[in-house]
Amino acid sequence: MKTNRKIILSTVSLFALLLLLTAIVQLEPFAPRFKGRTANQWLNYYSKQKNLGQRYDKVVEAFGTNLLTTLLAHKDPPFWLPAANKFNALFPGRFHFGAEASAKWHLTRQWAHLVVQQNPQLEREFLKDSSDDKFLLSYFELTCWPGDLPDRLRLHVLDTNQVVQKRMEYLLKEYRHWDDKKFARWLKDQRKAASQITLDRDAYSTFRAVMDNDPALLFLPEL
Repeated sequence: MKTNRKIILSTVSLFALLLLLTAIVQLEPFAPRFKGRTANQWLNYYSKQKNLGQRYDKVVEAFGTNLLTTLLAHKDPPFWLPAANKFNALFPGRFHFGAEASAKWHLTRQWAHLVVQQNPQLEREFLKDSSDDKFLLSYFELTCWPGDLPDRLRLHVLDTNQVVQKRMEYLLKEYRHWDDKKFARWLKDQRKAASQITLDRDAYSTFRAVMDNDPALLFLPEL
């Protein structure tokens, strides 16, 4: 009798614990909120909506960089989504399996780009202050469209901060699978291109200064 009672009590306790954990995960009682919803709840809400345009700008602005934690958790689409998309393609317009999951994945990337736009110095600060390589690569993968990551990192190749340069170097080599020689060759080309851009900019500035002083020079005949 006592044994059965213990089993019943253990089962009820376990069930109550599962309910509590489920409630914590779903309700997120300790997460920051905007207009009563957490970032994850807003993401789920907009994933179910249609034709809302840019109405979520204020949500992204309200959470700011804190939104990245939620977005990084949803960086990758569900493993089954490609198969669902292929199945849907076999029957155009008839089935929409995974539509909400697909919308959530695309929305995650759109919100990530908005966070970057609203915080232009964020990327440089991460490169300067974060030593978490996994986080940085995940951040760039989230905020870059496929194939754009090298171009984004290249923006920091001539940064005056040596820490930023070193982090950019490491991440680019990791992403491209380059050794030191390949990176050095690439860096030399980038610096050469940057020097040419500077020369072109200086030449144009000189040209504009001359034209501003004597606009009639614009109409000189060609030699």
